[in-house]
Amino acid sequence: MSSTKQSQTGSIPIFARILEHTGLRTLYHSSIDVKLLCIQPGVRLFAYGAYTLVLVSFWRELDISQNYIELFMTLTLFDDVGISFVLACFADGIGRNGNEIEPVRAVEESTIAHIVTPKQRGDIYA
Repeated sequence: MSSTKQSQTGSIPIFARILEHTGLRTLYHSSIDVKLLCIQPGVRLFAYGAYTLVLVSFWRELDISQNYIELFMTLTLFDDVGISFVLACFADGIGRNGNEIEPVRAVEESTIAHIVTPKQRGDIYA
C-alpha cells in the first residue's frame, strides 16, 4: 500500500517541499504589493543598466571621444566603490547590523514587515 501511495504522489511532494523551503509558496500566496516590492530591485538594476547604455549612445552622437566615455565610466565605478567603502566604514564604526546601508532596501523591508504576517516575513525576506 505504501508503494501505491508513493506512486500516486510522484514528485509533487518533493516539488512542494522545495517551494516551501525556498519561500516561493508564501510569495505566491502573498498580496500583489509584496510581489511588486520583491521584483522592484531587479527592475531598478535593469533601469540603471539601460540608463548607462542610453547615456553612452547619447555621448557618441555628440561626438564625445570613446576615451572620455570610458574614463567617465571608470571614474563613476571607482567613485561608487569608494563611497560605499567609506559609508560602510562609518556605519560599522557606529554599529551597523547587516545590510542597513541601502536606504531603499530598508524602506522595502519595513513596508513588507507591515503588510505580511510575522510568520511569513522570513520566507518573503529570503
